Parts: sequence; structure tokens; C-alpha cells
Amino acid sequence: REAGLQVLSWFETPAAREQSLKLLATVEIPEKPGEAAGFLSLRVGQKRMYVVQDLSTFVKSYTAGEDIAFGKGLTVEPHWQCFGPAQERLLAYLREVVAARELELESRLPPECVKLTREGQFVLMEGRVMGLSAAQQKALIPFLNKEGLSRCRFTLPEGEQLVSEVLPLLREVAQVTVDESVSGRIVTETLTTTVTLDTVSGDIVARVEFLYGQTRIDPFSPPKERQENVLLLRDAQAERAVLDLLGRHGFKVRLSEAYLSGSDAIYGFLQDGVPLLQSMAEVYCSESLLRMRPRRTRPKGRLSMSPGGDLLQFQLLLEGVDPAEYDGVLQALREKKKFVRLTDGSFLTLLPDDGWSELAGYLDEVGQIKEGGVVDMMRCRAVYLSQLMAASNLDIEQDKSVTELARAVQHPDEGEAPIQGLRPYQQRGFAWLKTLARLGMGGVLADDMGLGKTIQVLALIQWGYETQGRMPSLVVAPTSLVYNWQAEISKFTPHMKTVVLSGGREDRRRQAEDVENVDVLIASYAQVRRDIEWLEQFSFRFCILDEAQQIKNAASVGAGAVKRLHARSRFALTGTPMENHPGELWSIFDFVLPGYLMEQSDFMQRYGDGTDSDLLAKKIRPFLMRRLKREVLSELPEKIEHRIVAELTPEQRSVYLATLAQVKKELDETVRQEGWDKAHFRMLAAITRLRQICCHPVLFLEGYEGGSGKLELLMELVGEQVESGHRILIFSQFTSMLSIIRESLAQAGIAALYLDGNTPPQERLRLTDEFNHGGAPVFLISLRAGGYGLNLTAADTVIHYDPWWNPAVEEQATDRAHRIGQTRAVHVIRLIAHDTIEEKVSELQLRKKELIDLVVTPGEVLPSALSAKDIRALFD
Repeated sequence: REAGLQVLSWFETPAAREQSLKLLATVEIPEKPGEAAGFLSLRVGQKRMYVVQDLSTFVKSYTAGEDIAFGKGLTVEPHWQCFGPAQERLLAYLREVVAARELELESRLPPECVKLTREGQFVLMEGRVMGLSAAQQKALIPFLNKEGLSRCRFTLPEGEQLVSEVLPLLREVAQVTVDESVSGRIVTETLTTTVTLDTVSGDIVARVEFLYGQTRIDPFSPPKERQENVLLLRDAQAERAVLDLLGRHGFKVRLSEAYLSGSDAIYGFLQDGVPLLQSMAEVYCSESLLRMRPRRTRPKGRLSMSPGGDLLQFQLLLEGVDPAEYDGVLQALREKKKFVRLTDGSFLTLLPDDGWSELAGYLDEVGQIKEGGVVDMMRCRAVYLSQLMAASNLDIEQDKSVTELARAVQHPDEGEAPIQGLRPYQQRGFAWLKTLARLGMGGVLADDMGLGKTIQVLALIQWGYETQGRMPSLVVAPTSLVYNWQAEISKFTPHMKTVVLSGGREDRRRQAEDVENVDVLIASYAQVRRDIEWLEQFSFRFCILDEAQQIKNAASVGAGAVKRLHARSRFALTGTPMENHPGELWSIFDFVLPGYLMEQSDFMQRYGDGTDSDLLAKKIRPFLMRRLKREVLSELPEKIEHRIVAELTPEQRSVYLATLAQVKKELDETVRQEGWDKAHFRMLAAITRLRQICCHPVLFLEGYEGGSGKLELLMELVGEQVESGHRILIFSQFTSMLSIIRESLAQAGIAALYLDGNTPPQERLRLTDEFNHGGAPVFLISLRAGGYGLNLTAADTVIHYDPWWNPAVEEQATDRAHRIGQTRAVHVIRLIAHDTIEEKVSELQLRKKELIDLVVTPGEVLPSALSAKDIRALFD
């Protein structure tokens, strides 16, 4: 080994033996059963054959290599003469017969011991019935396995096992007499066990030897011939302990050695198995195995800003580890492993503090490790990383610029807002927006409906105007709210120059010819889609998306268009950052902080089904502000909710049941033939059909002349409310139902205003103003069209004519009345048709409302997309 050579083994090759002898065997078999046993005779020779007079002596001499004389004519010299293969096999068999005949052990019970039960629990001994203990039964199994058997015979190899394994057990439970002919042959030697450990192609190889004096026993190789007439008393328990330990750690036998594969198994053996093995045996390790022994290290890190300050940098520090190995180390930390196997085959035992798994997983999401173990990240990630480190025991050094940036976002400077009259929570919202803008970041202002998100943003735009001079900001809003923004700007910041993009292509270009001298440019989502190639040429100070749920579908043309806009800071305003699933939140964040929430496919795989919501919440919380009305407006009057059940009329019930039976039959057939995915949209259509019948069968069934139980109940409620001086908002999903209600109100002499998705923006403002000034006691509004942009605090009663499974949509509509400026308690009434799909929808809505939002903040519901189970349950 010192010369660099490895000596595997020395061996001598005997001279080739000449196959020059012949062997003839004669076997005589008795003709009749019961006669004396047959016998075997042998003749040996070359040309002349000689009779073997003493078969036992001949076999033993030939085996020992001794010359055998047959008179003057023949001397057999085994060291250079041999027989043919068939004759040699016969002689090998005869050697076993001779050995067994000359050393054959016999063990027997006293003749008067008779087993009385199948398992040997009871025996008859000296005329008495005796019970045997479990240990006695186990030791006597070889002698009690057959009825009437009192003696067993063992050959030499079996005899050695008998005295080594069975005899100690017997002596523990009974008196054992060993005949002198046996005890004189028992050899007792001290056991020395050696285990040699080496490595081959990354596996561990173990060679085991049991040494009794000069006798060497390899448990993984065929037994070698030893001195005859000798019984070696082996320490079976100690031998088995060594082999069992190797087996427990996963060693398998191959040829004459045991081998162990797999990093987990090898690490466990090196950590736990080798110390135990050293207590049982002399263990010799090769140099390659010693290099494989696990080392210990505690991860450390450094978090700092890049030299230019535009990137956040994390550097992993591991003493004595090549940075080229850091990828593997981080992966092991992510998976919470106790060790990592390095490329040289050695093991690194990790001693991680709490938080390393989350940190390593986050680093994997946000960037790739570079030379020196450095990961470059967006600056905005400093906030989450600082929070993670503060909540854990990570040994990570942070430079001052990182801690200051994180502290600024978490604790914004609440300087005086440039617009007077802001409420305290609005002042805090402005400070948060200003801090993010100052740091070149964006965010999502997700305050509850009616808390004044618009005025907080106007304060931000005014701050930019006063501190940084004139630079255009872009507000993108639904078409119905474009003029609302213009009116709010005129009211709170009248000195700012505002342009609303409208009209044809040339008109829009003329309106914004001098865009650099415009303070606020207002455009609808539709206009941005049409003009994006022109708009993306400009650089805006702020780009604001109002009702940002408009871009919840990341694959939509509108979402793609607004994400092409250039601005120093981007902000999104929405009361419902998620309506169905986390992917909608991803799309909004992809606008305000592109790249912050991973790639969309990776994000949906990680968070799409609602798992890890708490982790997602921690990541987005610094850049999403959400306040609920009940938390910040103690002066807001009470909101009282009612659920009133309507009975279907007999005609309506008949139509409903017939349609339900037909629908279930059609859907079962569709699912059977086309599968669930293709049947999904048909099911939604079927649900809509049944919901329409609950509202009024005429919505679905042309020519229906019967009544509607729900419409009758509504007219009764409205009549009572109007007579009592209440002012009412009525919402429905179906504009055709609103038309029916409008006609019924007219017949009853009740004035009503009407608004749906086709109402022009300026008309929306006029209708809102007319209702708030007492123009009519009832306002009919389609649910989606009235979900945002309306301030209807003159109403104190909200009626939802038909339920929808997304409670956030209904809450948005309700907030048209329950918002800042409301001075009376607001009654919210939901009408439900009894024993129909509407009750199922209502139950589903309640379940979704109970899914407390772990992602946004407490109080915000997190609706999930309807599952197959949800939809099937609606037809039960």
C-alpha cells in the first residue's frame, strides 16, 4: 500500500494432476424387502483392477493425499494421480458417508418423556404430567417435532451447529448429559471477529471473518474442510449479532462479501452502524472509506445589497466546503435532510437551525446560485427575508442597507398627507404607498369596498407632483368608472391637469399629444388594449389599475397589455384580490411586482390548490394592504343580514321538478360518454337553467303563464319597505329578471331606476346622483355592473334576488350602500327558493365564506373554483 500497490491475495497453483486411475463401483441390492441391507464394493487400477479391502481407510487416505499400496502391481499416489469427474463425485459422497458413520451424534430425551400436546406445552415424565415453559418448548423443538420421537441424529456439520446453538439453550432449561465420546471432540476457542470495510464505486463493501484460534470462518463463503472428528464450539450469539447489525443497515450479500448501496443507507451506517460494529468486532477501514466519514457543519449566510444597490444578494457560507457543492447543500436544506453527499462521495452532516428549509426553498424560487455561493434577487425580497430571519435562529449577517429597507416598508413614515381630511387609516395607506413608490416598488391596495382607495391614491399622485415635479401618471379603470376618476380628481386635486382618453383613435391621440405636460392620464382597460403600442412608448411616474381584478386572468389580452406599460411604480386597487383561486392574485402581482411570485406554472403547482397559504401570506403581506370596514370604521352603522325563504308556486314547482329530472338524466349520460371535463360546462348551463326557474320560469320556458313564488314575496317585501320610508337596492344576476321586476313595480305604482352593464358611464353617474337625491325609492341593478364604482349611501336596504356561490361578489354589491357616508343601519336580505338548487348554492356560499383568508388578511374571503364535488352536490 505504501508503494501505491494493493495486494489482493497470494496463492499457489498445484501442479496439474493426471487423470490416470480408474474406479469401478459395484452395488448389490437385496431382492426382497426386509432382507439385509445392500453393500458397495470398489476396484481401483489402471490396466489391472484391484479390490479395495477397507473402503473407509481408502477414502480417508485418498482425501489426505497419502500413497495407497495395492501390492507390487499398483500404488495410488493422489498428489499427481486422480480419477475422472464422475468418480471424484462418488468419492466425495463416500467421504460424507464415512465421516457421518464415524462421527454421528445422537441426542435423545429420556425414554419415558412423551409429548402430550401438539406444541409441546405438556409432556408425560416419570408418570406425571408436566408443563414446559416457553423457553423449554423452544429449546426442545428438535426433539418434540414428531409424535413418539425421542432421539435425533446429526452429522458432523449439524453436530457443530448443535453444540454451538442448541446445547446452550438446552442447558438453560434442562439438565443435559454429554457423553465423553462427544465432549472429548468439542474444541473451545475464543472468538475474534474482524470486519474490513472498503469502498467500491461509491458502495461500501464489508468482509467478515470469525477467528477461533487457527480456524477462520467466512460467513459469506462455502465452509472449508477442517480437521475431522472435531466439533468447534462457536459463539453463535456473537456471530449473529454482527451479521444482524449489517442486515439491519441494509447490507446485501454478493459472492464472498456484503455490500451496501444508497446514500441514505450508507450515511446511517457510517453514523450509527460503525460505532456499534466497533463494539462487537475489530473494524479495519480503508483510506477511501475514512474519507467518506461524515463531517459536521453549521450553515451561515450573508445578506447585502449589490454594489449598485439595485439587487439584493444572499451568500451561503459553509466552512471547508467547495462553493461548487452549494447547490446540493441548499437542496438538502430545502428537503430538511440531515446530510448531503458531496461529489467526492463524502458526507456532510448538516446542523440546520429552524428556518433553513424555508430560506433554502425561497432561494430556489427566486434565483440561481452563482460562483461563490451568491444568489441575486429583487430588492423587494429584503422585507420577507428579514422577517424570516427575525422569526428564526438563522446565523445570517445582514448589512445596514438591507435592514433599513425592510424597516421602511414595514414601518412607513407617516408624514402629513398633501390632501386634507384623510381618515387615520387613509393616512396610513398613503404613507405605505409613498414608501413603496420612494423605494421604486409597487403594491396592491386591497381595502374593503367603500374605504376610499381612490383618495389615498390621489394623495400619492399629489405627493409625487409636489416633491418631484410634473410627470404623467396613468390611471386604468373600467369604462364605467373613467369619469368617476375625473370627478374625484377635480374635487380633491383640481390643479392637476387631467386627460380622459375617449372617442376614436385620432381623437385619443390628440387628447394626449402633450402627454409629458399632463398630470393624470385616464384610460379604460379597453382603450389600453387598443392603444398599447402607443402607450408603451411613454414612461409614467405611477401606473394605477382600478378594480384590478379585471386582469385576474393572466392569459387575457387585457392583462398582457397593461403589463407592457412602463412606470416607476405600479399599484393595483381592488377590494377582491382573489375571487376564485390564487392564480388571480398571481396575475395582479405580476403587474405590480413582475417576477416576485415565481413563474405562473410553478406558482400554481405550489399554491393553486390552497396549500401553503400561510407561507404565501407571509410573502405578499409587505406589498398588499388590506383593511376591513369593521376594523377601521367604528362609526360605520350596523349591517344586518336576513335570509328569507320563498315557496315555489305549484306551477313553478312542477316545472322545476320536471327540468331537474331531465337535467340529471342528460348529465349522467354526458359524464358517461364524454367524461367529467367535457360535461363541466353543460353542468354549469344546467345550473343556470334551474336558477332561472327559481327566479321565474318565464326566463327559461317561453309561454309560461304561471306565477313565481319568489317574485310574489319580493313585491310584498318592497311594498312594506317603501311604505315605511326605506330606500332599496335590488340586485340580480339576470337582467331579464330585473326587467320583470321593473314591470311589476310599475304596475304596483312604485318608481324604480335601472342600471345594467349596457348603461353608459355618464348615465351611471346621473342615475347614482338621482337616487341619492331621492329620485326613486328603488334602484334595480345587475350584480356585476353594480359591483363597483357606485356610492349609494341613500339606500338602507339591499335585496339579493338570487344567490351566487361567490360571496365576495355579493359583498361588493352590498358595499354600494354600506360604506363611508352611510348613517343608518343597512339591512341585507337574501331571497332563497325553498327545496331547490338555490338552497344548495347558499350552503356552498356559506362554506366558502368560512374559508378564512390565510393569504390576504383576516376578514378577506378566499373563494376557490367550484370542484366537481361542489357541482355534483347541487343536483342532489
